[in-house]
Amino acid sequence: MIENCRLRKEYGCNSLRPSVDSVLDKLRDFESKAGRDYFDIFNRIELKKNSYLLREGEIPTSVWFLEEGLARLFIQKKEKEITCDFFFSSEFIDLYDSSTLKTPSYVNIQLLTDSVLYTINWARLEVIKKRYPVLAEIEKIIVVCYIETYKKRIIEFQSLTSTERYQKLIKTHPYIILQAPLTQVASYLGINLETLSRIRQKMKEM
Repeated sequence: MIENCRLRKEYGCNSLRPSVDSVLDKLRDFESKAGRDYFDIFNRIELKKNSYLLREGEIPTSVWFLEEGLARLFIQKKEKEITCDFFFSSEFIDLYDSSTLKTPSYVNIQLLTDSVLYTINWARLEVIKKRYPVLAEIEKIIVVCYIETYKKRIIEFQSLTSTERYQKLIKTHPYIILQAPLTQVASYLGINLETLSRIRQKMKEM
């Protein structure tokens, strides 16, 4: 499942959140021990661009693994959409606070490209976790990686310039400019489209 991620093969990049390498061995261990249960948990789906995995007000019932594609997490503020996060190929997608507390989502998660995902039902996962403790270890690693990523993002907003944040993003995920509208990239970076255009133009002139 994880080794099949096309962009991971092409770019050799690690996920922003969480690192697949940190859970890969444990997933292999789970697969060898669980057998049929392993395949019963994961449901492979293909969804079209602009499909929603989660809408504001819904309570999440699944966690997703994005094999191929790109997704974004955004909030709707009056007529304005604010992109808060991107999910890239070979990353898990979930809203852990809403999933754990069973509270309505305050965000939307939307696919920006035609995508291939594995969906995992939370109720089914809770049952399987009792049989295979390694799943609890995997979940813990994923949650810790999410926390670490968001902590780094806060620090970057406080310590890096908008140009530095853009440079870091395209260094880590160079294909994002080809897949996501620049308005959403600008929103994610906390700047407007005009500022992003100036940054990109200056970088071309360097």
